[in-house]
Amino acid sequence: MISSLRILALGLLIGGAALAQPANPDLFSRLTETERALLLATAGVGSPDAFRPAQLPPAMSFRLPNLPGQTLVGSVVQPGTTLIVVRTTATPEAAQVAAIKVLAQEGWRNQHDSAATQNVFQSNFGDGSVIRNSISQCKPGVPGVVTVHAIPTPQGTQVTYRYYSMEGFSVTCPANLEWTDPVQRNFYAPGRNLPSRDPLTELRAGGLVLPSLSAPSGGRVNSSGSSYGSEGPNGPYYITYAIVRAPQAPDAVLTHYLGTLRAQGWTPGTPKRSPEGEWTVSLTAQQGGEERRATFSLMPRPELGTTEGDIRLNRVDVQFAYGQKPNY
Repeated sequence: MISSLRILALGLLIGGAALAQPANPDLFSRLTETERALLLATAGVGSPDAFRPAQLPPAMSFRLPNLPGQTLVGSVVQPGTTLIVVRTTATPEAAQVAAIKVLAQEGWRNQHDSAATQNVFQSNFGDGSVIRNSISQCKPGVPGVVTVHAIPTPQGTQVTYRYYSMEGFSVTCPANLEWTDPVQRNFYAPGRNLPSRDPLTELRAGGLVLPSLSAPSGGRVNSSGSSYGSEGPNGPYYITYAIVRAPQAPDAVLTHYLGTLRAQGWTPGTPKRSPEGEWTVSLTAQQGGEERRATFSLMPRPELGTTEGDIRLNRVDVQFAYGQKPNY
C-alpha cells in the first residue's frame, strides 16, 4: 500500500500543482527510487539534477527581476525548455510589468513586433502601466523565446518564466520581419523566391491605423487573440478579440470604448443589439486617403462575473474587426 505521503507527491504532479507547492529540497529523499523516476518522467525531466526545488537552473539566458517579497519556488530543466517559478507579494499585473521591463532592459522585445501587430485591447490599472497580452519575448541573436505568466495566489502572485530553446532553427526577432531565409522556404511553396511579408504590415503601410483601446478605469484584459491575412472576401483583414473584466456595467463599458474609438478618428454608427444581447457597432475612419470600415462588438457575460475583495468585476467579450475573415 502506498503511503499517504507518496499519494500526495504523485497527486500534486498529476494535478499540475507540484511546482506551485512550497519548495522542499528534501522531496526526493522521501520517495523510493521508482517513485522518483516516475515523478521525473511525468515532468519530462531526464535526471534529478534537472529538478531543482528552491534553485535556479545552472545556466540562464535572461535575468529575473527582483520582485517585492519574492521567493524562489524552483526550476525544472526539460529538453528544449527551462521553467522557473517564483512567488511574490506583488499583484499579477505589477509582476508582469516588472518582468517585461527587466527583459526589455537587456534587449528582449515582443516576439510579435507591437509596431506591426499592435495589441488593440489593453488593461487599465489607473497608474499609467500597460500590459500587452502578447508577452512572448525574443532577443536578436538568442535562439529562443521567453514567456511570462503571472497568476494570483492566496498570498500574492505566482510567476512562471518559461524559456523555449530553438537551437538549430532559423529564428527572426521579431517574427513579423520579412521571411527570406531559404532554409525555411519549401521548394514547392508558392512564391518561394519572393520575400514573405506580414499582411498587417502591408495594411499599415497603406495607411491603416489601428486603435489603441485601453479598458475603462480598473478594467483589465485577461486574454486576447487575433487573426489577419490578405485573403478575406473584401481583401486584407485584421480581427482581434479579448476578455475584459471591469467594475463598470456592460453598457458603460460599451460607451467607454465607443468614446475612445471616436477620439481616435473612428466614427461609430448606431449600436445594434441582437436577441442574445450582443452589441454590434459599425465604424468608419478616413485613413491613408480612403475610407476604412470596421466593426466593434461587445457581448456581456453576466454569468462569468467575479468578485475580488469587495469589488464586483463584470465580464464582457469584445472584438474589433477590420475587413472580413474568410469562411474556410
